[in-house]
Amino acid sequence: MASRVIELLRSMDLFAELADIELAKIARVLKELKASENDVIFQQGDAGDALYIVLSGRVRISTSDHFGRERVLAFYGPGEFFGDMAVLTGEPRSATASASTDIRLLQLRKEEFDLLVSSSVGMMRGMMRVMVERQAALNTRLTQEVGATSGDVRGQVTVVFAPQGGAGQTVLLTNLAVALAQLTPDRVVAVDLDLLFGHVAMLLDLVPRTGLAAITPAAIRNLDRDSLAYYLTKHAESSLAVLSGTLRPEDSELVTGEHVRAMMDQLRRHFVQVVVDAGSRFSEPCLAAIETADHVLVVVTPGPGGVRAACEAQRVLRDLLGLPSERVRFVLNQPTPYGRPSVEDLAETLGGEATIVEVPFGGEEVSKAGLNGLPLVMSRGGNPMARAVIEVARGLDQSGRELVALSH
Repeated sequence: MASRVIELLRSMDLFAELADIELAKIARVLKELKASENDVIFQQGDAGDALYIVLSGRVRISTSDHFGRERVLAFYGPGEFFGDMAVLTGEPRSATASASTDIRLLQLRKEEFDLLVSSSVGMMRGMMRVMVERQAALNTRLTQEVGATSGDVRGQVTVVFAPQGGAGQTVLLTNLAVALAQLTPDRVVAVDLDLLFGHVAMLLDLVPRTGLAAITPAAIRNLDRDSLAYYLTKHAESSLAVLSGTLRPEDSELVTGEHVRAMMDQLRRHFVQVVVDAGSRFSEPCLAAIETADHVLVVVTPGPGGVRAACEAQRVLRDLLGLPSERVRFVLNQPTPYGRPSVEDLAETLGGEATIVEVPFGGEEVSKAGLNGLPLVMSRGGNPMARAVIEVARGLDQSGRELVALSH
């Protein structure tokens, strides 16, 4: 156990400059704790008496206003730490930490922390580096929030489209949206435009009260932030907002391209990331979503059928819609253990300008996650599929931050 803890400490920025003998000293004073889902680790206003390192599971950091409304600030997973600012400053906790899943933590008490910092120049430098990075992230977050409150953010729209059924598109999109929401809490929305049989809400165990089909394009354009919230359903565990296209298949024809264009304009003014499940047909709503998109992810499966579908999708997007190749990425997704990935075949068919991302099979953990409304990126972050999706999310998050910076 001690060697695993030392290896974990060595991988963290905070302890990166320390020698093994110093890491061993820290490992000896760490105390392992366990907590169940929704348990509170510390409350806003508590004394800052310890720093915590996540061994497994996910921790949610949030604040509450005087009306008791929760505002999610961040999520932390394995290898990350939290609670450091109050320990450093001696001030009361500025936020509440609670378990989003069952978790295991390592606790470093303030007394031991103070001794370590005072006796180690390397740890002090590590702490200063982390503080600067977190302050920069906070400044970016504040810029996003000011813009979202005033409705002048130019959020990033990512459309996920599958040219063939059974490609695992909705599972992929749901995990991608949740991964983005954990990077930018309360500023990500998923839109389900698979209008006949959309399953985004079901995979998140949500029951939407209404959908896009229930409002006219003219009314959409007049929505303020509070009115817009009525049409969204919140996934409390991740802070992701969800907009369903329809509640019944027979309402699918009520949603037009004008609906989509009006709603995309609204959502990108209030959210940093808008992720759209565009279904598997080049319908009018799908084409309207692609028209507004900063990125289009084309989901295909391994094998000759997937290659042909990708080739046809590329022809439509590039030759008929005039979409630049840099805005399109092909995601080679393996939703089953059958078939072999064909990245080389796909690359050869699509040409050298195509960007291809591979998402490996995630095993039975994928379907289990869908049954409890807790996507794989939250419940099993080490799963191969989850790791690949999180990497895609990080790339989109970075480009989204650059887009927000350019818009201010």
